[in-house]
Amino acid sequence: MTVKYNQNGELTMDGISLKTIAQSFGTPTIVYDELQIREQMRRYHRAFKDSGLKYNISYASKAFTCLQMVKTGG
Repeated sequence: MTVKYNQNGELTMDGISLKTIAQSFGTPTIVYDELQIREQMRRYHRAFKDSGLKYNISYASKAFTCLQMVKTGG
């Protein structure tokens, strides 16, 4: 995930203006980087796959769970 300011001084995430997201969806809005989450899950898988241990990689959620995150985290 790349978070930086664009040429207009707006904060962006992967090139998308967070101001635009807030205007479209209201505030507060929670934004997740799906590619980063999937990469982290792959890293855990690579770390455990040859360990001989039985494992399951899941996304832990306490206060906020959305259907798409459940589908992504399996």
